[in-house]
Amino acid sequence: HLNAKIIFNDRLVDINCGIFNNRPIIEHQNYFKDRLEMFTKKPEGAETLTDVRRRMMAAVLEINRQHRDENGAMHAPGLVKISRT
Repeated sequence: HLNAKIIFNDRLVDINCGIFNNRPIIEHQNYFKDRLEMFTKKPEGAETLTDVRRRMMAAVLEINRQHRDENGAMHAPGLVKISRT
């Protein structure tokens, strides 16, 4: 039996694809000439992969600071997997 505290953080969520939200993923992918452009080119109302990295790292670092002396795991499916023992 684990007596674990579950913490949810709104910053550890999928990329906001803006005008491509709830559309086939291929439409979002076809907007870019290559995968590298996803780090700098931003569809209307969306965020770049650079924005996602900045948002998620801020959340991870904040959670790490707040729980510095605790053991734990962090999980966001397909996005970030960090554990500290």
